[in-house]
Amino acid sequence: MNKKVHQTPSKEIFLLFLLVYAVFVSGFVFFTYAEQKQRTLGEADKALALAAKSLKYMLPTDFHDRVLDENSISLEEELETRRRLAAYAMETPFVYLYTLVEKDGTLFFATTTVTEEEAEARSRWYFYPYEDAPESFREAFLTKKTVYETYTDQWGTFRSVAISERSPGGRIYLACADLDISALNTIIARETFRAFVTAVVFLFLAIPFFLIYQNQYRTIKRANAEMAHYQRQLEELVSARTVDLERAMASLREQATRDFLTGLYNRSFIMDALTEHMTRRKLHGIPLSLMMIDVDNFKLMNDLRGHIFGDSILRKIGELLRNNTRSVDIVGRFGGDEFVVLLPGIALEDATLIAERLCRCLQEQCIEEEGHALTLSIGLTEQLPDETPTDLLHRADLLLYEAKRRGGNCAVSGRNDLT
Repeated sequence: MNKKVHQTPSKEIFLLFLLVYAVFVSGFVFFTYAEQKQRTLGEADKALALAAKSLKYMLPTDFHDRVLDENSISLEEELETRRRLAAYAMETPFVYLYTLVEKDGTLFFATTTVTEEEAEARSRWYFYPYEDAPESFREAFLTKKTVYETYTDQWGTFRSVAISERSPGGRIYLACADLDISALNTIIARETFRAFVTAVVFLFLAIPFFLIYQNQYRTIKRANAEMAHYQRQLEELVSARTVDLERAMASLREQATRDFLTGLYNRSFIMDALTEHMTRRKLHGIPLSLMMIDVDNFKLMNDLRGHIFGDSILRKIGELLRNNTRSVDIVGRFGGDEFVVLLPGIALEDATLIAERLCRCLQEQCIEEEGHALTLSIGLTEQLPDETPTDLLHRADLLLYEAKRRGGNCAVSGRNDLT
C-alpha cells in the first residue's frame, strides 16, 4: 500500500512534466515557423515591391497613356518592351514582370514577360485579358493600395505584388512582379524541422535528467552545450541567408537608380540628389550649378534613322558626359534626349567653362553617327537662395530653350537673372 501511494504522485508529476514539455515544444515549433516565415516573406516582399516599382523606368514614359485597346500598340513596340522586361528578369530571381490596365471591368496585360512556350502559343500578349487575375488585383485598382498574393499551382508556389501606378497622362495601371517562393518554403520547412528536432533532442535529454537525479549536473551541462551548438548553426544559416538577400536588394536598388540605356542616373535619382545638394547649399553656402543638355536635331535624326540609331547617339553622349566630368558630379538622363549634370561646389562662372569644354570635346572628338556630326545645346544656371528644385530646373529649361533658339550647334546659355 505504502509503495503504491508513493509511486502515484511521482507518475502524475512525470506525466505533467511531459505534458508541459509537449506544450512547450509545440509552441516553440509554431513560433519558430511563424517568425521564419514572416522574415522570409518580408524580404521577398521588399524585393517584389522594388522590382514592380522599377518597371515604369523600363518603358516609354507615355506607354500606358497609349494603351487604349488591342490596336493602339504596335507589335514592334510590344516585342521591344517585352525584350526589356525579359532582360531584367533574366538577371533577377523574378518569374514574371508585367503591367495591367483595366477596361470595361476586365484586366488586360499592357506588357509582360512570357515563357518560350507562351511565345510560341501566341504571337501577341499585349492587351490579352487576364481572366484568372486575383480578386485583390481588382481591388488594387479601386483602393490604389499595394497588394500581395500567394498562390500555388502545378508549377510551384509563387508570391505576387501589384502596385498602383499613375501614368503622366493620369491613367491608373498596376505594376506587378511574380517570385517563385518554393525554395523559400523549403528553407522555412527545414528551419522548422530543425527547431522540432532540437526540441525533441532536449526532450530526451530532459527525461534522463528527471529520472536520474545523481547525473543532474552532467546532463544539464551536456544539454547546454548541444543547445549552443544548434543555436550557432541556426544563426550561421540565418546570417548567410540574410547576407544573400541584402546583396540581392542592394543590386536591385542600384538598378532602380540607373537609366537602362545609357547607364547614367535616372530622373528619380537626379531629383533626390538635387534636393539633397540644394539643402547643403542653403545650410553651408556651398554653390551648386546645374546644366540641362539637349542633343540638337535628335528627333529628326531619330525619325529618319530609327530608334536603334537614336539609342546609339544617346549612349555616345552619355559616355562623353561621364568621361568629362568629375567623380562627384551627378550625371543623368532626365528623359528622352535631355541630360542633366549637377556640379556641386561649382559657381556659375566656372560651370560656364565646363560647359564650353564639353562642347569643345564633342567637336574635337568629331563624334558622328552615319555622317551626322553631333552637337549640343546647354542651359546653365546656379542655385539662388531660397530656391526650390522645381524653380532651378525651370530656369535651366528656359536657358536651354534660349540656347536652342540661337540655332544650337553647341550653344551654351548661362545666366542667373531669369525668373
